[in-house]
Amino acid sequence: MLRSLMTAVTGVRAHQVMLDVTGNNIANVNTTGFKKDFTVFQDLLYQTSQGATGPGNARGGVNPAQVGLGVRVAAIETIHSQGFAQYTGNKTDMMISGDGYFVLRDGGNRIYTRAGNFTMDAEKNLVHSGTGYRVQGYKMVRDPTDASSYIKDGDISDVVIPIGDKLEARATTIVGYRCNLDSESNPYLPIGYADIKSTSVSNETKVLIDGTTYQMSFQTNLNSTDGTEYFTIGIDYPGVTPPGTSINFDMTGVTLDGGKAYPTFELSSSTTLPISIGSRTVDVLYDNATGALQFRDDVTGETLWRTNLHESMSYSSFSIGSGGAQYNFIAEFDENEGQMGGSPMKLTLWWQDATGTGMEKAVYEVFMNPDGTFDTVNLLSGAGTLPGGYVFGTDFDLKDPKGSSVLEFQATSVAGAGSLSTVGTINQGGYHASKVTIYDCQGKAYTLEVVFKKLTGNRWRWEASIPGEEKLLDKFRAEDEEFYKTIEASGSATVYFFTRQLEDHCRALLEGKTPPTSGEDGRETVRFIETMYKLGGAPGYAPVA
Repeated sequence: MLRSLMTAVTGVRAHQVMLDVTGNNIANVNTTGFKKDFTVFQDLLYQTSQGATGPGNARGGVNPAQVGLGVRVAAIETIHSQGFAQYTGNKTDMMISGDGYFVLRDGGNRIYTRAGNFTMDAEKNLVHSGTGYRVQGYKMVRDPTDASSYIKDGDISDVVIPIGDKLEARATTIVGYRCNLDSESNPYLPIGYADIKSTSVSNETKVLIDGTTYQMSFQTNLNSTDGTEYFTIGIDYPGVTPPGTSINFDMTGVTLDGGKAYPTFELSSSTTLPISIGSRTVDVLYDNATGALQFRDDVTGETLWRTNLHESMSYSSFSIGSGGAQYNFIAEFDENEGQMGGSPMKLTLWWQDATGTGMEKAVYEVFMNPDGTFDTVNLLSGAGTLPGGYVFGTDFDLKDPKGSSVLEFQATSVAGAGSLSTVGTINQGGYHASKVTIYDCQGKAYTLEVVFKKLTGNRWRWEASIPGEEKLLDKFRAEDEEFYKTIEASGSATVYFFTRQLEDHCRALLEGKTPPTSGEDGRETVRFIETMYKLGGAPGYAPVA
Protein backbone atom coordinates (compact mmCIF):
# COMPACT_ATOMS: atom_id res chain seq x y z
CA MET A 1 0.00 0.00 0.00
CA LEU A 2 2.83 2.38 0.89
CA ARG A 3 4.66 1.65 -2.37
CA SER A 4 1.60 2.40 -4.45
CA LEU A 5 1.16 5.75 -2.72
CA MET A 6 4.79 6.72 -3.32
CA THR A 7 4.53 5.73 -6.98
CA ALA A 8 1.48 7.93 -7.39
CA VAL A 9 3.31 10.79 -5.68
CA THR A 10 6.06 10.66 -8.34
CA GLY A 11 3.40 11.15 -10.98
CA VAL A 12 1.98 14.11 -9.13
CA ARG A 13 5.41 15.67 -8.75
CA ALA A 14 6.34 15.16 -12.42
CA HIS A 15 3.07 16.59 -13.66
CA GLN A 16 3.45 19.47 -11.25
CA VAL A 17 6.69 20.31 -13.07
CA MET A 18 4.90 20.04 -16.41
CA LEU A 19 2.24 22.45 -15.16
CA ASP A 20 4.97 24.81 -13.96
CA VAL A 21 6.58 24.75 -17.42
CA THR A 22 3.23 25.34 -19.13
CA GLY A 23 2.43 28.17 -16.73
CA ASN A 24 5.79 29.75 -17.48
CA ASN A 25 5.08 29.54 -21.22
CA ILE A 26 1.73 31.26 -20.68
CA ALA A 27 3.24 33.89 -18.42
CA ASN A 28 5.88 34.82 -21.03
CA VAL A 29 3.52 35.01 -23.99
CA ASN A 30 4.48 38.69 -24.51
CA THR A 31 8.14 38.41 -23.50
CA THR A 32 10.48 39.64 -26.28
CA GLY A 33 12.52 36.81 -27.75
CA PHE A 34 11.01 34.17 -25.42
CA LYS A 35 11.10 30.55 -26.64
CA LYS A 36 8.57 28.10 -25.17
CA ASP A 37 9.58 24.91 -23.33
CA PHE A 38 8.04 21.47 -23.16
CA THR A 39 8.42 18.67 -20.57
CA VAL A 40 9.89 15.23 -21.37
CA PHE A 41 8.83 12.37 -19.00
CA GLN A 42 10.73 9.16 -18.28
CA ASP A 43 9.68 6.10 -16.25
CA LEU A 44 11.72 5.09 -13.16
CA LEU A 45 13.38 1.76 -12.37
CA TYR A 46 11.29 -1.41 -12.12
CA GLN A 47 11.34 -3.80 -9.09
CA THR A 48 11.47 -7.46 -10.12
CA SER A 49 9.53 -9.91 -7.89
CA GLN A 50 9.99 -12.92 -10.16
CA GLY A 51 12.57 -13.50 -12.82
CA ALA A 52 11.92 -14.70 -16.33
CA THR A 53 12.41 -18.31 -17.44
CA GLY A 54 13.26 -19.61 -20.83
CA PRO A 55 11.23 -22.21 -22.77
CA GLY A 56 12.01 -25.98 -22.21
CA ASN A 57 11.13 -29.24 -23.92
CA ALA A 58 7.77 -29.56 -22.21
CA ARG A 59 7.03 -25.97 -21.12
CA GLY A 60 7.20 -22.52 -22.57
CA GLY A 61 9.02 -19.49 -21.19
CA VAL A 62 7.64 -17.14 -18.50
CA ASN A 63 8.09 -13.34 -18.52
CA PRO A 64 9.40 -11.63 -15.41
CA ALA A 65 7.07 -10.08 -12.84
CA GLN A 66 8.12 -6.38 -12.46
CA VAL A 67 6.51 -3.46 -10.67
CA GLY A 68 7.22 0.12 -11.82
CA LEU A 69 8.25 2.67 -9.21
CA GLY A 70 6.86 5.80 -10.90
CA VAL A 71 7.87 8.59 -13.28
CA ARG A 72 10.29 11.49 -13.35
CA VAL A 73 10.99 14.57 -15.49
CA ALA A 74 13.76 13.55 -17.89
CA ALA A 75 14.27 16.96 -19.55
CA ILE A 76 12.75 20.35 -20.24
CA GLU A 77 13.41 21.21 -23.91
CA THR A 78 13.30 24.66 -25.52
CA ILE A 79 11.63 25.08 -28.95
CA HIS A 80 13.78 27.44 -31.07
CA SER A 81 11.22 28.12 -33.77
CA GLN A 82 11.00 31.45 -35.63
CA GLY A 83 8.78 33.98 -33.88
CA PHE A 84 6.46 36.49 -35.49
CA ALA A 85 7.66 39.99 -36.44
CA GLN A 86 5.97 42.74 -34.47
CA TYR A 87 6.19 46.50 -34.96
CA THR A 88 7.14 48.28 -31.72
CA GLY A 89 7.63 51.88 -32.85
CA ASN A 90 11.10 51.93 -31.26
CA LYS A 91 13.69 52.57 -33.97
CA THR A 92 16.43 50.70 -32.07
CA ASP A 93 14.45 47.44 -31.72
CA MET A 94 15.59 44.58 -33.96
CA MET A 95 14.79 40.96 -34.70
CA ILE A 96 16.66 38.05 -36.21
CA SER A 97 15.00 36.18 -39.05
CA GLY A 98 16.49 32.71 -39.16
CA ASP A 99 19.30 31.28 -37.07
CA GLY A 100 21.62 33.30 -34.87
CA TYR A 101 21.83 35.34 -31.68
CA PHE A 102 22.54 38.87 -30.65
CA VAL A 103 25.81 39.15 -28.73
CA LEU A 104 25.78 41.23 -25.55
CA ARG A 105 28.60 42.12 -23.16
CA ASP A 106 28.37 42.13 -19.36
CA GLY A 107 31.80 43.26 -18.29
CA GLY A 108 34.13 40.60 -19.63
CA ASN A 109 31.37 38.05 -20.28
CA ARG A 110 29.55 37.49 -23.56
CA ILE A 111 25.82 36.78 -23.45
CA TYR A 112 23.72 35.48 -26.35
CA THR A 113 20.05 36.31 -26.79
CA ARG A 114 17.27 36.40 -29.35
CA ALA A 115 15.64 39.40 -27.67
CA GLY A 116 16.22 42.51 -29.77
CA ASN A 117 14.68 45.11 -27.46
CA PHE A 118 17.50 47.64 -27.44
CA THR A 119 17.83 51.23 -26.37
CA MET A 120 20.48 53.95 -26.10
CA ASP A 121 22.26 54.81 -22.86
CA ALA A 122 23.67 58.21 -21.85
CA GLU A 123 26.99 57.43 -23.57
CA LYS A 124 25.15 56.55 -26.82
CA ASN A 125 25.94 52.87 -26.51
CA LEU A 126 23.34 50.49 -27.88
CA VAL A 127 22.30 48.40 -24.87
CA HIS A 128 19.81 45.68 -24.04
CA SER A 129 16.69 47.18 -22.48
CA GLY A 130 16.21 46.17 -18.84
CA THR A 131 19.68 44.67 -18.31
CA GLY A 132 21.99 47.35 -19.68
CA TYR A 133 24.16 44.73 -21.39
CA ARG A 134 26.02 46.39 -24.28
CA VAL A 135 25.25 45.18 -27.80
CA GLN A 136 28.29 43.91 -29.72
CA GLY A 137 29.02 44.18 -33.45
CA TYR A 138 31.71 44.48 -36.10
CA LYS A 139 32.95 47.88 -37.17
CA MET A 140 32.88 48.13 -40.97
CA VAL A 141 35.50 50.03 -42.95
CA ARG A 142 35.86 50.63 -46.67
CA ASP A 143 37.73 47.89 -48.48
CA PRO A 144 41.10 49.36 -49.58
CA THR A 145 41.05 47.15 -52.68
CA ASP A 146 37.43 47.89 -53.66
CA ALA A 147 36.06 51.33 -52.83
CA SER A 148 32.49 50.16 -53.43
CA SER A 149 32.44 47.56 -50.62
CA TYR A 150 33.13 47.30 -46.88
CA ILE A 151 34.99 44.78 -44.74
CA LYS A 152 35.12 43.90 -41.01
CA ASP A 153 37.63 45.80 -38.93
CA GLY A 154 38.94 43.57 -36.11
CA ASP A 155 36.90 41.74 -33.45
CA ILE A 156 33.41 42.64 -32.22
CA SER A 157 33.11 45.70 -29.98
CA ASP A 158 30.46 47.92 -28.41
CA VAL A 159 27.98 49.41 -30.87
CA VAL A 160 28.05 53.18 -30.46
CA ILE A 161 25.61 55.37 -32.40
CA PRO A 162 26.66 59.04 -32.21
CA ILE A 163 23.14 60.45 -32.59
CA GLY A 164 23.18 64.23 -32.29
CA ASP A 165 26.95 64.53 -32.59
CA LYS A 166 28.37 66.87 -35.17
CA LEU A 167 30.46 64.84 -37.54
CA GLU A 168 33.40 66.28 -39.42
CA ALA A 169 32.47 67.15 -42.99
CA ARG A 170 33.69 64.54 -45.43
CA ALA A 171 33.92 64.88 -49.20
CA THR A 172 31.96 62.54 -51.43
CA THR A 173 34.23 59.86 -52.88
CA ILE A 174 31.90 57.39 -54.55
CA VAL A 175 28.72 57.86 -56.57
CA GLY A 176 27.16 54.59 -57.68
CA TYR A 177 24.45 53.95 -60.27
CA ARG A 178 22.48 50.82 -61.04
CA CYS A 179 20.09 51.07 -63.95
CA ASN A 180 18.77 49.45 -67.09
CA LEU A 181 19.16 51.39 -70.32
CA ASP A 182 16.57 50.72 -73.00
CA SER A 183 18.24 48.60 -75.69
CA GLU A 184 15.25 49.10 -77.99
CA SER A 185 15.50 52.88 -78.09
CA ASN A 186 16.81 54.69 -81.14
CA PRO A 187 20.23 56.40 -81.00
CA TYR A 188 20.22 59.74 -79.21
CA LEU A 189 21.43 61.41 -82.39
CA PRO A 190 22.63 60.06 -85.76
CA ILE A 191 26.41 59.86 -85.50
CA GLY A 192 27.19 58.03 -88.73
CA TYR A 193 29.48 55.17 -87.82
CA ALA A 194 30.20 55.07 -84.09
CA ASP A 195 33.98 55.30 -83.82
CA ILE A 196 35.64 52.45 -81.92
CA LYS A 197 39.22 52.78 -80.74
CA SER A 198 41.68 49.91 -80.69
CA THR A 199 41.87 50.28 -76.89
CA SER A 200 38.15 49.55 -76.52
CA VAL A 201 37.06 46.52 -74.47
CA SER A 202 34.39 45.67 -77.05
CA ASN A 203 34.51 42.21 -78.58
CA GLU A 204 33.79 43.74 -81.99
CA THR A 205 37.33 45.17 -82.03
CA LYS A 206 38.98 41.77 -81.67
CA VAL A 207 39.64 39.53 -84.66
CA LEU A 208 40.95 35.98 -84.22
CA ILE A 209 43.01 34.72 -87.16
CA ASP A 210 45.09 31.51 -86.94
CA GLY A 211 44.87 31.56 -83.14
CA THR A 212 46.14 35.14 -82.84
CA THR A 213 43.95 38.03 -81.67
CA TYR A 214 44.28 41.27 -83.62
CA GLN A 215 42.97 44.57 -82.24
CA MET A 216 40.83 46.60 -84.61
CA SER A 217 39.69 50.21 -84.72
CA PHE A 218 37.03 51.98 -86.80
CA GLN A 219 37.12 55.72 -87.44
CA THR A 220 35.24 58.26 -89.57
CA ASN A 221 36.87 61.46 -90.79
CA LEU A 222 34.48 64.43 -90.76
CA ASN A 223 37.36 66.73 -91.73
CA SER A 224 37.34 65.25 -95.23
CA THR A 225 36.06 67.87 -97.65
CA ASP A 226 35.00 65.52 -100.46
CA GLY A 227 34.63 62.11 -98.79
CA THR A 228 38.23 61.03 -99.44
CA GLU A 229 39.49 58.64 -96.73
CA TYR A 230 36.24 59.17 -94.87
CA PHE A 231 36.29 55.73 -93.21
CA THR A 232 39.38 53.95 -91.81
CA ILE A 233 39.82 50.45 -90.40
CA GLY A 234 42.95 50.07 -88.31
CA ILE A 235 44.75 46.81 -87.47
CA ASP A 236 47.13 46.94 -84.53
CA TYR A 237 49.21 43.96 -83.37
CA PRO A 238 52.82 44.84 -82.52
CA GLY A 239 55.34 42.26 -83.74
CA VAL A 240 53.07 40.79 -86.40
CA THR A 241 51.36 43.66 -88.17
CA PRO A 242 53.11 47.04 -88.00
CA PRO A 243 51.23 49.38 -85.65
CA GLY A 244 49.07 51.82 -87.58
CA THR A 245 48.31 49.56 -90.55
CA SER A 246 45.08 50.95 -91.97
CA ILE A 247 42.51 50.33 -94.67
CA ASN A 248 40.99 53.56 -96.00
CA PHE A 249 37.66 53.98 -97.80
CA ASP A 250 36.36 56.98 -99.74
CA MET A 251 32.69 57.96 -99.47
CA THR A 252 31.42 58.26 -103.05
CA GLY A 253 27.64 58.34 -102.75
CA VAL A 254 24.53 57.34 -100.83
CA THR A 255 22.89 53.89 -100.85
CA LEU A 256 19.21 53.39 -99.99
CA ASP A 257 18.40 50.10 -98.24
CA GLY A 258 15.01 49.28 -96.71
CA GLY A 259 14.06 52.91 -96.17
CA LYS A 260 17.44 53.74 -94.63
CA ALA A 261 20.39 55.49 -96.23
CA TYR A 262 24.04 54.52 -95.96
CA PRO A 263 27.22 56.01 -97.44
CA THR A 264 28.69 54.23 -100.45
CA PHE A 265 32.31 53.20 -99.86
CA GLU A 266 35.08 52.59 -102.36
CA LEU A 267 38.62 51.55 -101.48
CA SER A 268 40.83 54.64 -101.25
CA SER A 269 43.82 55.02 -103.54
CA SER A 270 46.01 55.28 -100.43
CA THR A 271 45.32 51.61 -99.61
CA THR A 272 46.96 48.79 -101.56
CA LEU A 273 45.55 45.26 -101.46
CA PRO A 274 46.22 42.59 -100.43
CA ILE A 275 47.51 43.43 -96.96
CA SER A 276 49.56 41.21 -94.67
CA ILE A 277 48.11 39.88 -91.42
CA GLY A 278 50.48 37.45 -89.76
CA SER A 279 51.44 34.80 -92.33
CA ARG A 280 48.39 35.58 -94.47
CA THR A 281 47.92 37.86 -97.45
CA VAL A 282 44.45 39.25 -97.07
CA ASP A 283 42.00 40.85 -99.48
CA VAL A 284 39.32 43.21 -98.13
CA LEU A 285 35.83 43.05 -99.67
CA TYR A 286 32.93 45.40 -98.96
CA ASP A 287 29.36 45.14 -100.30
CA ASN A 288 27.65 48.54 -100.37
CA ALA A 289 24.22 46.95 -100.86
CA THR A 290 24.31 44.85 -97.69
CA GLY A 291 27.07 46.45 -95.59
CA ALA A 292 29.00 43.15 -95.41
CA LEU A 293 32.75 43.58 -94.84
CA GLN A 294 35.05 40.56 -95.22
CA PHE A 295 38.70 39.69 -94.75
CA ARG A 296 39.45 36.91 -97.24
CA ASP A 297 42.66 34.94 -97.74
CA ASP A 298 44.00 36.09 -101.10
CA VAL A 299 45.44 32.63 -101.86
CA THR A 300 42.87 30.11 -100.57
CA GLY A 301 39.76 32.28 -100.72
CA GLU A 302 38.96 31.43 -97.08
CA THR A 303 36.88 34.01 -95.22
CA LEU A 304 38.93 34.93 -92.15
CA TRP A 305 36.60 37.51 -90.60
CA ARG A 306 33.39 39.31 -91.45
CA THR A 307 31.11 41.94 -89.99
CA ASN A 308 28.25 44.17 -91.11
CA LEU A 309 28.97 47.89 -91.08
CA HIS A 310 25.33 48.84 -91.69
CA GLU A 311 24.42 47.44 -88.25
CA SER A 312 26.71 49.97 -86.57
CA MET A 313 25.70 52.93 -88.74
CA SER A 314 23.25 55.62 -87.72
CA TYR A 315 22.59 58.29 -90.34
CA SER A 316 19.64 60.57 -90.88
CA SER A 317 18.57 60.70 -94.50
CA PHE A 318 16.16 62.50 -96.82
CA SER A 319 15.72 63.26 -100.50
CA ILE A 320 14.81 66.33 -102.53
CA GLY A 321 13.74 66.31 -106.14
CA SER A 322 13.76 68.64 -109.10
CA GLY A 323 12.84 68.03 -112.74
CA GLY A 324 12.17 64.33 -112.17
CA ALA A 325 15.56 63.79 -110.51
CA GLN A 326 16.02 62.73 -106.89
CA TYR A 327 18.97 63.75 -104.77
CA ASN A 328 19.81 61.80 -101.62
CA PHE A 329 21.33 63.33 -98.48
CA ILE A 330 22.70 61.86 -95.26
CA ALA A 331 23.38 63.77 -92.05
CA GLU A 332 25.50 62.92 -89.01
CA PHE A 333 26.57 64.58 -85.80
CA ASP A 334 30.21 64.71 -84.75
CA GLU A 335 30.68 62.33 -81.80
CA ASN A 336 34.26 63.40 -81.07
CA GLU A 337 35.44 64.97 -77.80
CA GLY A 338 34.13 68.51 -77.41
CA GLN A 339 31.25 67.95 -79.84
CA MET A 340 28.56 65.46 -78.86
CA GLY A 341 28.87 66.22 -75.17
CA GLY A 342 28.80 70.01 -75.47
CA SER A 343 27.06 72.92 -77.10
CA PRO A 344 27.18 73.77 -79.91
CA MET A 345 27.41 70.40 -81.69
CA LYS A 346 28.46 69.99 -85.29
CA LEU A 347 26.06 68.50 -87.84
CA THR A 348 27.49 67.49 -91.23
CA LEU A 349 25.27 67.14 -94.29
CA TRP A 350 26.63 65.00 -97.19
CA TRP A 351 25.47 64.65 -100.81
CA GLN A 352 27.00 63.35 -104.05
CA ASP A 353 28.80 65.89 -106.19
CA ALA A 354 27.99 66.67 -109.81
CA THR A 355 30.58 64.17 -111.12
CA GLY A 356 28.95 61.27 -109.25
CA THR A 357 32.31 60.09 -107.89
CA GLY A 358 32.81 62.27 -104.83
CA MET A 359 30.93 64.06 -102.10
CA GLU A 360 30.14 67.59 -101.02
CA LYS A 361 29.12 68.71 -97.57
CA ALA A 362 27.70 71.47 -95.44
CA VAL A 363 28.36 71.91 -91.71
CA TYR A 364 25.91 73.32 -89.18
CA GLU A 365 26.45 74.18 -85.56
CA VAL A 366 23.52 73.11 -83.42
CA PHE A 367 23.17 74.74 -80.01
CA MET A 368 21.72 72.59 -77.23
CA ASN A 369 19.61 73.42 -74.18
CA PRO A 370 20.61 72.12 -70.72
CA ASP A 371 17.84 69.51 -70.90
CA GLY A 372 19.33 68.05 -74.10
CA THR A 373 16.81 69.52 -76.55
CA PHE A 374 17.79 71.57 -79.62
CA ASP A 375 17.99 75.35 -79.26
CA THR A 376 19.17 77.11 -82.42
CA VAL A 377 21.13 76.23 -85.59
CA ASN A 378 23.68 78.11 -87.64
CA LEU A 379 25.21 77.26 -91.04
CA LEU A 380 29.01 77.27 -90.72
CA SER A 381 30.12 76.16 -94.19
CA GLY A 382 28.63 74.96 -97.45
CA ALA A 383 26.69 78.06 -98.45
CA GLY A 384 25.93 78.01 -102.13
CA THR A 385 24.16 75.76 -104.58
CA LEU A 386 22.93 72.23 -103.83
CA PRO A 387 22.17 69.54 -106.42
CA GLY A 388 19.31 70.38 -108.77
CA GLY A 389 19.84 74.10 -108.36
CA TYR A 390 18.65 74.25 -104.75
CA VAL A 391 20.12 77.17 -102.79
CA PHE A 392 20.77 77.33 -99.02
CA GLY A 393 18.40 79.69 -97.26
CA THR A 394 16.12 79.99 -100.29
CA ASP A 395 15.08 76.56 -101.54
CA PHE A 396 16.56 74.54 -98.67
CA ASP A 397 16.99 75.24 -94.98
CA LEU A 398 17.33 73.67 -91.52
CA LYS A 399 14.43 74.92 -89.41
CA ASP A 400 15.24 76.64 -86.11
CA PRO A 401 14.14 74.02 -83.49
CA LYS A 402 13.49 76.45 -80.59
CA GLY A 403 13.58 73.93 -77.74
CA SER A 404 12.28 70.96 -79.71
CA SER A 405 13.70 67.42 -79.73
CA VAL A 406 13.28 67.33 -83.52
CA LEU A 407 15.34 68.95 -86.28
CA GLU A 408 13.52 69.54 -89.57
CA PHE A 409 15.09 69.80 -93.01
CA GLN A 410 12.86 71.89 -95.30
CA ALA A 411 12.91 72.35 -99.06
CA THR A 412 10.71 73.47 -101.91
CA SER A 413 9.22 70.82 -104.18
CA VAL A 414 11.05 72.33 -107.16
CA ALA A 415 14.19 74.48 -107.02
CA GLY A 416 13.29 78.13 -107.27
CA ALA A 417 9.56 77.64 -106.83
CA GLY A 418 7.04 76.87 -104.11
CA SER A 419 7.13 77.15 -100.34
CA LEU A 420 9.34 75.25 -97.91
CA SER A 421 8.02 71.97 -96.52
CA THR A 422 9.58 69.28 -94.34
CA VAL A 423 11.58 66.70 -96.30
CA GLY A 424 13.44 65.04 -93.43
CA THR A 425 13.73 65.02 -89.64
CA ILE A 426 16.20 64.11 -86.91
CA ASN A 427 14.42 62.80 -83.81
CA GLN A 428 16.28 62.42 -80.53
CA GLY A 429 16.36 58.88 -79.15
CA GLY A 430 17.92 57.14 -76.14
CA TYR A 431 18.72 59.82 -73.55
CA HIS A 432 18.64 59.47 -69.77
CA ALA A 433 19.69 62.10 -67.22
CA SER A 434 20.14 61.75 -63.48
CA LYS A 435 21.10 64.14 -60.68
CA VAL A 436 22.69 63.37 -57.33
CA THR A 437 23.95 65.62 -54.53
CA ILE A 438 27.62 65.37 -53.58
CA TYR A 439 29.64 67.24 -50.95
CA ASP A 440 33.09 68.69 -50.48
CA CYS A 441 35.12 68.46 -47.25
CA GLN A 442 33.47 71.59 -45.88
CA GLY A 443 29.99 70.17 -46.32
CA LYS A 444 29.11 72.32 -49.32
CA ALA A 445 26.62 70.58 -51.61
CA TYR A 446 26.96 70.28 -55.37
CA THR A 447 24.65 68.74 -57.94
CA LEU A 448 26.37 66.12 -60.06
CA GLU A 449 24.54 65.58 -63.34
CA VAL A 450 25.16 62.34 -65.24
CA VAL A 451 23.73 61.84 -68.72
CA PHE A 452 23.57 58.60 -70.71
CA LYS A 453 23.25 58.87 -74.50
CA LYS A 454 22.76 55.97 -76.86
CA LEU A 455 25.23 55.87 -79.74
CA THR A 456 24.15 52.86 -81.76
CA GLY A 457 23.33 49.20 -81.21
CA ASN A 458 24.34 48.33 -77.65
CA ARG A 459 26.78 51.20 -77.24
CA TRP A 460 26.08 54.10 -74.89
CA ARG A 461 28.09 57.08 -73.69
CA TRP A 462 27.99 58.78 -70.30
CA GLU A 463 28.85 62.37 -69.44
CA ALA A 464 29.23 63.98 -66.02
CA SER A 465 29.15 67.65 -65.05
CA ILE A 466 28.53 70.01 -62.12
CA PRO A 467 26.47 72.92 -63.51
CA GLY A 468 27.81 76.29 -62.45
CA GLU A 469 30.93 74.76 -60.89
CA GLU A 470 33.15 74.24 -63.91
CA LYS A 471 36.17 75.15 -61.75
CA LEU A 472 35.52 71.94 -59.82
CA LEU A 473 34.36 69.67 -62.60
CA ASP A 474 34.95 70.22 -66.29
CA LYS A 475 32.46 68.45 -68.52
CA PHE A 476 33.78 65.00 -69.07
CA ARG A 477 33.01 62.56 -71.87
CA ALA A 478 33.42 58.82 -71.93
CA GLU A 479 35.05 58.65 -75.36
CA ASP A 480 38.43 59.69 -73.87
CA GLU A 481 40.81 56.82 -74.55
CA GLU A 482 41.48 56.05 -70.88
CA PHE A 483 37.81 55.81 -69.98
CA TYR A 484 36.03 54.68 -73.16
CA LYS A 485 33.98 51.54 -72.76
CA THR A 486 31.70 49.66 -75.12
CA ILE A 487 28.48 48.47 -73.55
CA GLU A 488 27.82 44.81 -74.24
CA ALA A 489 24.40 43.18 -74.39
CA SER A 490 24.83 41.57 -70.98
CA GLY A 491 26.65 42.12 -67.72
CA SER A 492 26.21 43.88 -64.45
CA ALA A 493 24.67 47.30 -64.21
CA THR A 494 27.09 49.29 -62.15
CA VAL A 495 28.79 52.64 -62.74
CA TYR A 496 31.17 54.29 -60.27
CA PHE A 497 32.53 57.83 -60.32
CA PHE A 498 35.43 59.00 -58.16
CA THR A 499 35.35 62.73 -57.47
CA ARG A 500 39.08 63.26 -57.17
CA GLN A 501 38.80 66.98 -57.85
CA LEU A 502 36.71 67.52 -54.72
CA GLU A 503 39.52 66.01 -52.67
CA ASP A 504 42.07 68.30 -54.36
CA HIS A 505 39.78 71.26 -53.71
CA CYS A 506 39.40 70.36 -50.02
CA ARG A 507 43.11 69.76 -49.57
CA ALA A 508 43.83 73.24 -50.92
CA LEU A 509 41.28 74.80 -48.57
CA LEU A 510 42.68 72.98 -45.54
CA GLU A 511 46.22 74.09 -46.44
CA GLY A 512 45.10 77.69 -46.85
CA LYS A 513 45.75 77.69 -50.60
CA THR A 514 43.61 78.87 -53.48
CA PRO A 515 41.73 75.92 -55.06
CA PRO A 516 42.83 75.15 -58.64
CA THR A 517 40.64 76.62 -61.35
CA SER A 518 42.44 75.58 -64.52
CA GLY A 519 45.25 73.48 -65.87
CA GLU A 520 45.93 69.83 -65.10
CA ASP A 521 45.08 70.22 -61.40
CA GLY A 522 41.62 71.47 -62.29
CA ARG A 523 40.70 68.70 -64.71
CA GLU A 524 39.98 64.98 -64.81
CA THR A 525 37.75 65.42 -61.81
CA VAL A 526 35.58 62.39 -62.38
CA ARG A 527 37.36 59.10 -62.82
CA PHE A 528 35.65 56.26 -64.57
CA ILE A 529 36.28 53.04 -62.62
CA GLU A 530 33.92 50.56 -64.19
CA THR A 531 30.93 50.66 -66.54
CA MET A 532 28.95 47.75 -67.83
CA TYR A 533 25.25 48.07 -68.36
CA LYS A 534 22.61 45.41 -68.55
CA LEU A 535 20.59 45.94 -71.69
CA GLY A 536 17.39 44.31 -72.90
CA GLY A 537 14.15 43.43 -71.20
CA ALA A 538 11.07 45.57 -71.33
CA PRO A 539 11.47 48.98 -72.98
CA GLY A 540 11.71 51.97 -70.68
CA TYR A 541 14.19 53.21 -68.15
CA ALA A 542 14.38 51.75 -64.67
CA PRO A 543 14.89 54.29 -61.86
CA VAL A 544 18.51 55.17 -61.17
CA ALA A 545 19.41 54.64 -57.51
